[in-house]
Amino acid sequence: LVYAPCAQGHVGGLAQTILRLLAVVGLLVAAGLCKETGFCFFGLVAGWELLRLLLSSNGWRSYARLARLSFLLMVGSLACYMRCWYTAGTAIERMDPHSNPVAVEADMKVRILSYALVHGIYAKLL
Repeated sequence: LVYAPCAQGHVGGLAQTILRLLAVVGLLVAAGLCKETGFCFFGLVAGWELLRLLLSSNGWRSYARLARLSFLLMVGSLACYMRCWYTAGTAIERMDPHSNPVAVEADMKVRILSYALVHGIYAKLL
């Protein structure tokens, strides 16, 4: 709801656009730090911008939309990288087997299907 006016092109001015963009980025980083899936919303907002860019009459000449999309992609990538660096990736070393039992499963097929199920549920929720 905070970002909708930006993506729809109904923002009053540059200052309001920047404030909305910074508010959304702050909320997305906070969501990602709470749970990894919060970072998925960077892709959702960037996808929204990309769709509006492709469907707009100005096309790729919309520099403000391109700037917002670039900023979202850069900050989202940086936030994901920093989280992976801080947590040492997705390795089980910092967790016990009860925190992520799928990661210690010996059968590769079970791991693949389990992760596919989890990501499918996240996609459905989005």
